[in-house]
Amino acid sequence: MQSDELFSSEFIEFRRVRNVGQILGDTFGFMRQEYKLLFKSFARTAGPWLLAAFVCVLAGAMMSPGGLASGGGGSHYDPATDTYVDSFDGAASPIFGLLFILAMISGAVGMYFLIATSINYCGVYVRMGAGNFDLQDVREAVKKDGGRTFLSALISNVVTSIASNLCFFPGIYLSVPMNLMMVEYILERDTTISGAFTEGFTLSKNRWWVSFLSSFAISIVLVAAAVVVVFSPLLASESADPRQSISILTVVQGVLFFGVLIAAGALLFSMYQICNVFIYYANREYHFGDSIAEEIENIGGGEFDEFDEELRRGANYHSQDDDEPAADDPIRWSRAPRDKPDEKNSRDDGPDDSGGADASGDSSRDVSV
Repeated sequence: MQSDELFSSEFIEFRRVRNVGQILGDTFGFMRQEYKLLFKSFARTAGPWLLAAFVCVLAGAMMSPGGLASGGGGSHYDPATDTYVDSFDGAASPIFGLLFILAMISGAVGMYFLIATSINYCGVYVRMGAGNFDLQDVREAVKKDGGRTFLSALISNVVTSIASNLCFFPGIYLSVPMNLMMVEYILERDTTISGAFTEGFTLSKNRWWVSFLSSFAISIVLVAAAVVVVFSPLLASESADPRQSISILTVVQGVLFFGVLIAAGALLFSMYQICNVFIYYANREYHFGDSIAEEIENIGGGEFDEFDEELRRGANYHSQDDDEPAADDPIRWSRAPRDKPDEKNSRDDGPDDSGGADASGDSSRDVSV
């Protein structure tokens, strides 16, 4: 494992009950802490597909009616008459349609890998700890996803879309358990889709408002960023003169701008998925106390290190309901000290070996009586 591939050593505990402010704060903190290597993970998994979609969109824009490489199709400016002339290049239309379809397919696959990488990244982080895994571990987790992201996202979108079309508020309500269902089905590989579906409603019980407000706040950030990007050209003080030819520098600047825009959009969209993971673990901790149960389960494990192997094999452990440890319990006296330690021989403790055969015999006679 190379040092430059290591993740931050500062660990953020996911399995903790949080309110809205804590969920948002830890989501932004996690993005700030892990954004470099998180972006590398996106570049390895979703990057090629998003790049392919970007290239198709760029090529389609150039070959579309009125584009740079369309041969003058569409509406263009005629300097001779100082007017716009509508024309159409029929040869460019099929290519434009094909590029549009390829861009849609590549973009959908890229979004799939973006969601899978975001959620599985958090799963690896929780399972292995910060600084204990590299990009290859994230890629293996995404590879072993096995289409669980696609299936859960498909069910979530279908259910929420149908509910929203029937009535707006049921779609809003179902968005919370469906998001939790997605995270459950992706991270818990031993569960079924029906089990994850039921678990989504269980985890949202008594925590719906906390979950909804947290994800809604992140959605506001995404919408605000999109609005700024869409309307920023309209706020420019000077608009470009359409009669001036487009230079190569302008094209390069536009390509770089949209490239940065796609990268920033990927990080913002992943932040929404990571927020859902924080919500998921906070709700699990609220309902089931997973981390507390794990700590209780591991309490005895550390104490065994103080004993040697022979003591481990010979030790007998009993429930706390026992009035007194068994005679062969190696930590009998430390667990349940007697009121009178000097009186070690009693009817409950058995015969005294120091007395020899007679004592043993007398003891036998006493017992028989």
